[in-house]
Amino acid sequence: MRIARLYPRVVRAAVVVWMCTGTCAFAQDPPAPEPAPEIVPLPAAALLPVQRLDADARQSQTAIVWRPAPPEPKRPAALVPLYGSLIALQALDLHSSRRALANGSSYEANPAMSPIVRNSAAFVAVKAAATGGVIWISERLWKRQPKKALVFTALVNAAMGTVVANNYRLQMQK
Repeated sequence: MRIARLYPRVVRAAVVVWMCTGTCAFAQDPPAPEPAPEIVPLPAAALLPVQRLDADARQSQTAIVWRPAPPEPKRPAALVPLYGSLIALQALDLHSSRRALANGSSYEANPAMSPIVRNSAAFVAVKAAATGGVIWISERLWKRQPKKALVFTALVNAAMGTVVANNYRLQMQK
């Protein structure tokens, strides 16, 4: 209760401190002069073979070096088809689970999903969120570790394939 009354004061004080730290400007203060850009002469041994822009640059031994940015890593070719198969497997799992529950031939074995599978909208939302989460994680992972992204997505696909195959196998038995 006491923290709730103190909180607005703390926020106001933090805003005032934040605004006044560093460079506070008052109406009477003259504007601060901007520092001039500095051109550093390079020693002759450190010069790379580059094109000079004009005669002044040649005389002062300064150089402007343009280095291209490193290329972005390429997405592994198998990753997008794995995303497609994951979406298809999630849809098949949704279909097989709904069909088995409607027939009464089976029940949801996953205790975390058992209250969700009864509500179609919630079930679709959970499946979409799970698929989106796997794709999001894989997209973040492939930029630094493309092989791990492929292995991760392939393992999730294998697990979902096993679940779907089991669901349809159970439906065929009953």
